[in-house]
Amino acid sequence: MSTLKITGCALMLSVSCAFSALAQGTFADKAVTRLVGSWVSPQQGRVISFTIRDGNAVFQDEVEPSVFLSGAYRQDDAGAGYVLRYQRGFECRYDVNVIGSEGDEISLRLVSSYNGQDNRFKCIQGVLKRTRQR
Repeated sequence: MSTLKITGCALMLSVSCAFSALAQGTFADKAVTRLVGSWVSPQQGRVISFTIRDGNAVFQDEVEPSVFLSGAYRQDDAGAGYVLRYQRGFECRYDVNVIGSEGDEISLRLVSSYNGQDNRFKCIQGVLKRTRQR
């Protein structure tokens, strides 16, 4: 095979890989923005707010009245829909479904969690209602 053909194949492969990575990045970015806003769990009275700050997806979770924990969230790549990583080392992996007709309700089904031996911490679960628009 000539050097020109090899170079052409290598260029096509690198463009294809770059386009695929860009498409996945765009899909993940879009998925992360679906959660932006504040959500309340009527069963637990717990409020969690998702924002994009300086290009980073971050959240704040009121785990108890006036006790806030924060962290980063992203679309998961290990079998769940989303992963929330708390600054204190807690981690919650969820499958998330939008169930409200206006996109104003989400269902968080816990796939796995890690609480770092702190039994007080529990991942938020169940149906959450949007409290504030983006």
